[in-house]
Amino acid sequence: MVGSTVYGFENELYQIVALLQTLGYEVLNSHVGTIKVNPKLSNLENCLNAVDECDLFPGIIRPYYGTGNIGEKNITFEEIKRAIELKKPYWFLVHRDVVFARKLFTKIKDADKVEVRKNNFFDIPMFEIKDKIVKVSFPNIHYLRAEQPHQSATNLMAHFEGVIEGVGKDIKEKLASILCVLNNQPGLRTTMLSSKTDIPVKSVERYVKRLEDAGLIKYSGSSKSGGYFLSDSIVRE
Repeated sequence: MVGSTVYGFENELYQIVALLQTLGYEVLNSHVGTIKVNPKLSNLENCLNAVDECDLFPGIIRPYYGTGNIGEKNITFEEIKRAIELKKPYWFLVHRDVVFARKLFTKIKDADKVEVRKNNFFDIPMFEIKDKIVKVSFPNIHYLRAEQPHQSATNLMAHFEGVIEGVGKDIKEKLASILCVLNNQPGLRTTMLSSKTDIPVKSVERYVKRLEDAGLIKYSGSSKSGGYFLSDSIVRE
């Protein structure tokens, strides 16, 4: 199971899940829709059940860690605690800003002494320090929803299997990255796909042609303002 905050990390999260799937792992992640959902349970309870089910737990802790709260509880934080309690094999990738903040706030015993003045660079966060755990929340963050519903990485890869036969693992991973980026951000051109996937533009052009020839993506719009989209057959499913 991959546990991570989602806000501002959607593209990368899809790519991480797709990469792990191409390596043969069955990946559980709520954002990509691979967690079993019991409609009688809350989102938090379904996520914790997924932690119980998983064999490995890689976690990603980013600066917005602590913003996806349900009541008084943060889903990612509760997932991490459950994985540790169950002694699951776990690894954490921690953003450098989080490491810096942790070092800073361990020196602060009283949260009332923390003052962040109004500025033009970032939202004013709310700090809560309890039992040596620093919880930072950003009350002014608004979550955006894409107009096009996201396909789960598993469903996308099911369409993708026929295209990647006979290609090496490296190319397979790059094709998967492009498909997942377009799923999350439709309408991108090859230059933007190159930027999002760290693949050279010339290589992106070749991989996009392979996907287009297979009927998995299509180009829509003018030559100057158009971009690539998932094919209608994939979007409908």
